Amino acid sequence: ELALMHAAKRSATVTCKNSVELLAVGREDFVDIFMPMNKDQEPEHIRFLRTVQLLRGWPIERLPYHDPKICCFTYFRRGLLLCKDSNISEWVYIIKTGSCRVLKSLHSAKPNIPGLPANQQIAKSLLRLPPISPPKSSKTSSSSSTSSSDKSPRSDSSCGTPRPSKQKCTIQHLSDILHKPYPEDSAEQEEHQRLLDSIFSQKHSYISKWGKRTSPKLSPSESALKRHRPDTVYVQIQKLGPKETFGVEQVAFGRIGKTTSTILVSEGAECILINRKFFQQYLTDEVAKRIRRTLQPIPSEESLQQKLQDNTNWEAYKALTVVNHMVQHKAHGDSQFY
Repeated sequence: ELALMHAAKRSATVTCKNSVELLAVGREDFVDIFMPMNKDQEPEHIRFLRTVQLLRGWPIERLPYHDPKICCFTYFRRGLLLCKDSNISEWVYIIKTGSCRVLKSLHSAKPNIPGLPANQQIAKSLLRLPPISPPKSSKTSSSSSTSSSDKSPRSDSSCGTPRPSKQKCTIQHLSDILHKPYPEDSAEQEEHQRLLDSIFSQKHSYISKWGKRTSPKLSPSESALKRHRPDTVYVQIQKLGPKETFGVEQVAFGRIGKTTSTILVSEGAECILINRKFFQQYLTDEVAKRIRRTLQPIPSEESLQQKLQDNTNWEAYKALTVVNHMVQHKAHGDSQFY
């Protein structure tokens, strides 16, 4: 939908596995069908904008009803990426119905708890956990299931039969489970991406007035996406509902300083889109000041990264506390671990 509305590059590739029949909808037909306008009266989504408190004082009457390059209203399906970088987005989003998620890309964090290296010495002492017993059979279970349940570790020890091998659990094992590395992109995916870029460049290249063939440059957000590293994680920092906005912060706070770049993903939402330059053109200083007093800005990337680190340390601390507690019981010869 975004590619049709904004004449942009497609956000996904669809490959046919076998013969298919397709129906194609042109951009003009798409706008007529999914973004219809009644020339005789004000559209319903424009009336809705007048009820958004954050936009109070902004001249909504300036919006052209029939120009999707300035203002449009449509539904975005669940999981659709609406904006890769809020700092360079061309649009301001207002949620009418449904919800959207605001994400932030951060570097994955590993525990850096003081004293953690010392605790690694405990890892040399293996903790043997009791094997998991099969679920108890129900009253209507067969005799075979009952006999299998009789072969629990407790009954084995009472009968003197050999006990199953113990599961080894160490702090290092636990850390490895909690912080598995992300898989690297395969060479096949990289080759596929290069092929797509080549096709896109050929389709969208044009002859300049000097007779030289040129291709459109990637936007900063697309370039950043290509430099995506496997140690990047995406953290949800907000969930937007009806009458909430995305992109207004960058317009209002961008006048006085830096703003934090975020990502917008639809969870199934009807959104009103206003061209950012158009919105900024009619935003007075007085309205901008009121927005800054009303809207709480997203914390800086450094602050969000520190919060992620603190949360990672807390999760690791809880895991280490459990392991240390079990190790101490083992050292005192607690029979419940055998």
